[in-house]
Amino acid sequence: MMKNIFVVLMLFLFVGNAIAHKGQKPILSFKDGDPNTLVLRVAALDNPVQVVMQTHKGDLLFTETLVKGYRYSKTYDISTFLNSIYFIKLVSSESTMFFRIEIGAERKIYRIDSFPFQ
Repeated sequence: MMKNIFVVLMLFLFVGNAIAHKGQKPILSFKDGDPNTLVLRVAALDNPVQVVMQTHKGDLLFTETLVKGYRYSKTYDISTFLNSIYFIKLVSSESTMFFRIEIGAERKIYRIDSFPFQ
C-alpha cells in the first residue's frame, strides 16, 4: 500500500513538473518606467537558449548563450541604440522565436515569423 502511494506521488510530481515546464514562452518587453531597457524572461530548463540581436540590415549586434537549467530575467541596455528597427532571435533545440523591436517616438515589440533578411 505504501509503495503504491509512493509511486502515485512520484508520477504526480513528474507529470506536474512536465506540465509546468511546457508552454513557458519567452517574454520580451521594455522595462516598466525605463524604455531604454529591454527585459527578456525565458526558461532554459532543459536546453540552452541562444540570444541573437541584429540590426534591420542583418548586422550582428550581439549573441549570447544562456545555459540550461535556469529561468532567466535578463536586461539589456539599449540607451545608445539609434531610432531604428532591431531584431532578436531566440534559438533552442526545441524552437526558434523572432522579435521585431521598433525604437523611435514609440517603442514597440512584435513577435514575428522570421527575419526579413534571411
